[in-house]
Amino acid sequence: MRLEARIPSGDHRAVPLAPSDVRPFYDASLLGLRLLDARLPAPRRFGPDADARWANFRGHLTARDRIELLLRDGDAEHAGAFSARQVFEIYAVAEDEPFGGEWSGLDDSAAEQALARAAAGAPPRRGRRAPPRRRARLGVSIPPPSTWAS
Repeated sequence: MRLEARIPSGDHRAVPLAPSDVRPFYDASLLGLRLLDARLPAPRRFGPDADARWANFRGHLTARDRIELLLRDGDAEHAGAFSARQVFEIYAVAEDEPFGGEWSGLDDSAAEQALARAAAGAPPRRGRRAPPRRRARLGVSIPPPSTWAS
């Protein structure tokens, strides 16, 4: 895969991205999405319900397509957080486009493995919040997640 990447000197040139460069991006992105999804009252991207929705929707689409849809959705919700354009500093890609036309992503078997790795990890535990008196004694003020900016 050859993409226009921003070089620190400010020049732009085609830089080949090997699968070994891309796989960690997908693994980290899927893990991040899974952790964010686990914080929701009703997770929508991972788990049995999400798998059932995908099975009904998929048609001729592959695991690769599912990952791209998941990352595009995550990138739209968390601007730039799941964008290959940001991570690899891909040149000449629109601000709202996470990948660009030249992005080839994972092959189908690697995509299936990436989804399996994301699903196989233990679901993140929801920790208990410290009691208000302890937070006050420690001088910690944590606003509830519903007030966090997305």
